[in-house]
Amino acid sequence: MKNDVHPVSVLTLPGVTLCLLAVFSFVRPLLTIAEETPIPPATWHWEKNIVPLALVMSGLWGETFQVDKALDRAGMRRGYELKNLSRFTVIVLANVPALRIPKVAMEELREFVSQGGGLVLLGGLSAYWNGGYSGTLLEEMLPASIKESYIDHFPTAEKGAKLTRANQADWPMAFDFQSGPTAYYYHKLIPKSDAKTQVKVGEQPALVSGPFGKGRVVACGLTVNGNPEADVLPFWDWLDWPVLLGQAIEWSGGVRPVGKPRAGNRKDGPAPLTQDELESLELELTELPENFVARAMATPDERAAMVLLDLAAPDEGDEAKCGLDVVLPSLLPYARPEWGEKLMTLARNFNPNIKTRNAALTLLGASRAPQSYAILSDAMKDKPTELAAMDGLGLLGNEKAVPSLKNLFEEALATAKVPDGPDRWRPIEYARASQPAAHAAIALYRLGDPDGVSRLCSFAANLNLHRRILWNASKRWPRDPVGQQILKSIIDHAYMQQDAWDFLGASAGPIPDSQGKAFVEYAASASDPVIIELLAGAIEKSIGKLPKAEWQTLTNANSGIIARMAKAVSGPSE
Repeated sequence: MKNDVHPVSVLTLPGVTLCLLAVFSFVRPLLTIAEETPIPPATWHWEKNIVPLALVMSGLWGETFQVDKALDRAGMRRGYELKNLSRFTVIVLANVPALRIPKVAMEELREFVSQGGGLVLLGGLSAYWNGGYSGTLLEEMLPASIKESYIDHFPTAEKGAKLTRANQADWPMAFDFQSGPTAYYYHKLIPKSDAKTQVKVGEQPALVSGPFGKGRVVACGLTVNGNPEADVLPFWDWLDWPVLLGQAIEWSGGVRPVGKPRAGNRKDGPAPLTQDELESLELELTELPENFVARAMATPDERAAMVLLDLAAPDEGDEAKCGLDVVLPSLLPYARPEWGEKLMTLARNFNPNIKTRNAALTLLGASRAPQSYAILSDAMKDKPTELAAMDGLGLLGNEKAVPSLKNLFEEALATAKVPDGPDRWRPIEYARASQPAAHAAIALYRLGDPDGVSRLCSFAANLNLHRRILWNASKRWPRDPVGQQILKSIIDHAYMQQDAWDFLGASAGPIPDSQGKAFVEYAASASDPVIIELLAGAIEKSIGKLPKAEWQTLTNANSGIIARMAKAVSGPSE
């Protein structure tokens, strides 16, 4: 076999290899929908999203279908949390076997589509007949029969078959079929009476669309397997393929109801505190109510924040009723300079409680109290308080911190860089540098540093790459003691990077006022899916924070997701 062939060309090996691959594809850890109690039809509630959300489950070689690019073309964000299907518009199964979807989840998936959701299925060794769809709810939802869809180890078309527009197609087909996009292994799909063939491969249906209940389903019989010759264009490398797949995804979700936000969005949360309870607590006329902290944090306001601060940081001699670090998120939006004296006391290095001290440093920056800069600058030089001090400096708004934060960001990454080479980093050292670098990047971004947006996005892309490297390395299972020790180190460092990654996503929005123009300019040309998701998350958290007119430029952004979000937040108010 040639060394330069497509990585999935192993299907050209003898049948025994195919069988081994089939077993592997069933046991390979895949994303699966969480097994939950299905939602009865009468109570199905579509939740409202700024832009459509797609849940993608990817099996063996599934990434080669370029689903992320297709979603961007369709202007849909990718969802990862496999709960509550009513949040999604479309579900994409890329070569996923039926056994990977629990029975209860399969029933909810069927309900999702029947109530108006979209479903797109992509072919492969673990799809259709090969994937055990026969006799399942997946087969019921399909717009085509799969009884003759089994793929063995021989190519369906040895020399490949070209993709063409089907005669009955009713989708726009402004694609360059003349360039000869080719497939080698593909399932035989027989369209049902109410289905339409949109694209053919040779003389067989390749993309079949049809209804199911109130929803829509697209079945793609193509696989990303084969051994193309040098002068043949495999369809997965065809420039129009992500556009075509994006169109299929968008069509499938085209009838999903808009949905409405749930009232209060706190269906199962604790009841908020009443004004009478708050007044009694302020006057110390009552004992602390049951579940007070959870109730105060459920719907925080200025009065609740003041009470929480007094309980977390009481006067000298009194015992704290809750941890300052626990209630910090509910206090940050209401921090004020008058809190400064109390917070400075808690932030001093003689405080033995490092969690309280770090929370006080962050909150001190948000309060913008006098003398905060000096205390935060000193705390940044101490490793246990370094990250919190950087957070505080970013919230403080004092541009004097920019030079020292830049130095810290660069020095943190310099320790991980491979010397005398291109921009390459040692994975373990990069993991150790990831948290200080992430906190420094966010602080510079919040302070309005001219390079704040580009620095943040560039670092996020690198961090995601190294995060994936370590998580992939952690899947090994060494048995010897030394190997186990190495594996533990890899997992520990992977979690360091995961924490830094989660921090970036949570802190990139709302977009600081000082970065509005730079953010828009950068987002207009963004193309990396990782960066696009970071920017989209920041936009989502910035609704109502920036003037709608500032988003107009982004309605023509290179990314379909960014453009669609910009149109949503700059359009007329409801």
